[in-house]
Amino acid sequence: MIKKIVCVLLCITLLSSCGLGNKLTAFGLYSKAVSDIRSAGGVEAECEISMLTDLINVSMEMKIKISGRDSDISVYMDGEEISRVITVGEDVYSMSFGEKKRSKRQDDENKPDIEASDITSLTEEMFEGIEIAEDENGKSLGFELSGETLEKLMDDFGMGAGSIQNMISFNSADITMYFTPENEISSMKVEADAKLNILLGMAAKMTADYKIVNLGETPEITAPEDAEEYVEDTEAEEED
Repeated sequence: MIKKIVCVLLCITLLSSCGLGNKLTAFGLYSKAVSDIRSAGGVEAECEISMLTDLINVSMEMKIKISGRDSDISVYMDGEEISRVITVGEDVYSMSFGEKKRSKRQDDENKPDIEASDITSLTEEMFEGIEIAEDENGKSLGFELSGETLEKLMDDFGMGAGSIQNMISFNSADITMYFTPENEISSMKVEADAKLNILLGMAAKMTADYKIVNLGETPEITAPEDAEEYVEDTEAEEED
């Protein structure tokens, strides 16, 4: 469940990926963020997440690194790392609550490789009429995404109705991007209304606060230092 939610949030994190131009319009700021991430070949971010329902209130932190086809995603609860998935080349190292497994990347041969700059669901028209707020700390802009657009973003990552939407679906999301005085993206906040399909459609409010780390630098992603402790995931091999 946590791994699925991480993938969804990761999709939202990478809303920086289309168009050209750096004029000080909403789309111009967005496009500059895209350009910076493309130039680096990836992105690094830290995120604090909360999910609130009538029954539960879950908080977690994530550390995210994307570099081309490689990635390193860690999830923490109460300061303890509970999950980490590292993909390097064709190898995938997965740790969940102390259990360590190793498998091979299982790309869909009918879909191209996904990289940090591949999402193109946002268009210039979507930014029309959006005003930029500015103060001594920099600039910010906010916009809303429909559930349909969020689902398209998931489809861009190969996570369609057969996976993510069977567990969690979104009605809408309010997104605010923050920029430095030099027009570099520094952070982002996502507030989404969701339904937990695995809990009979229970309504949930998801909030994610992202901080962009080392913008413009290519994140370094390597196999875990204790890679020899990861055992072969025989279940993954059987699915192959």
